[in-house]
Amino acid sequence: MSLEFQKNDTSVENVTRKLEATLQGLRSLQTTPGPMERAFMEQVGDGTLYKGKELLNRPAGLIQAETDKRVVLQSCLIHIQRPFQSFEGDDALEAMRIFDFRNWPLHRDELVPFGNDKLQVLTNHYENLLNRMDCDIPSVMLEWQEIKIYVSRRVSMIQQCFILTFGNELFLKIKTISGIL
Repeated sequence: MSLEFQKNDTSVENVTRKLEATLQGLRSLQTTPGPMERAFMEQVGDGTLYKGKELLNRPAGLIQAETDKRVVLQSCLIHIQRPFQSFEGDDALEAMRIFDFRNWPLHRDELVPFGNDKLQVLTNHYENLLNRMDCDIPSVMLEWQEIKIYVSRRVSMIQQCFILTFGNELFLKIKTISGIL
């Protein structure tokens, strides 16, 4: 999660996705042993030796370790979620997802209305700032339509070059797997 936040080219959507994956992983560890814990338990089995060292208080120690694990995981969940509570229900942040090209539809007829409502949310949210910067707010929607056309042409050209170079079958496989082309 930290590495995603350090990237210069990350987006709100990437951060949100990485945050959710991290939280889901921690929640999973609350009920299911992770790979290291499984490896430890497999090595010890019902015995009291681990890498040649005798484990003391095995039954009580395992119960205490499980309790400690739950406390630590719950604490991690709380401390990771707290700074990002403002992400939930923030219409402006949600609307910014229109700027992540992976969310854009591939077909031109779907692209025409795409993001128009979200752009309106953003212009309403930042209206005071846009006015202070002498932004011509009515022209924002026209510029948005032009940007979509420009970007979709570039994406289409990249797709065509890829298909010519590597073939349509590979393109379709990658498109299906990644969901971004």
